[in-house]
Amino acid sequence: MKILAVLLLLAAPSGVEFPIQAKGSVLRILVDKTGIYSGKRHILEFSGLDGKLVLDESNPAAAKVELQVKASEFELRDDWLSSKDSKSVSEYAVSDKVLDAGHHPVIRFQSTSVERLQADTWNVKGQLEIRGISKPVELLARQTGSGNALAFEGNANFGMKQFGIKPPSAALGLIGTKEQLRLEFRLKVR
Repeated sequence: MKILAVLLLLAAPSGVEFPIQAKGSVLRILVDKTGIYSGKRHILEFSGLDGKLVLDESNPAAAKVELQVKASEFELRDDWLSSKDSKSVSEYAVSDKVLDAGHHPVIRFQSTSVERLQADTWNVKGQLEIRGISKPVELLARQTGSGNALAFEGNANFGMKQFGIKPPSAALGLIGTKEQLRLEFRLKVR
């Protein structure tokens, strides 16, 4: 199947633009806890992604990715919190202390360079913007599917402090949050 996907891309005209399909695409931010909740994780799952992917098989380095999502439109996927606590965590996440969705309603990513590592694996460098602060990040993406089910999935790690976010803590540090975040994505383009 992967060989077929590569052959389809090779047969495509250069610089083919694929819109990112909102249905079937997802972006998650994973936040690990510390203290008495060590081993627990907050999962913010954003849907309704918008963007595009440009592939040029004659020049893979010319590939481009643009992606944006509304900072306030996520579901908290924590199965370990009560509904009351889930609501509090969600409200805190969109507050000016974390995502500041009121002032900076969009999270964006735009690639600056793309390197094909293997037939189905890509190293993507770009600018991630959260809270109006744009910082360089590096993603590892893997092509999955083929034909009408072509998608890319991958991940990146980065620190909260880069984006002006102080890792939340409570109860004199008995409840805390690791500074390092993990971003995971699945982008359906066909």
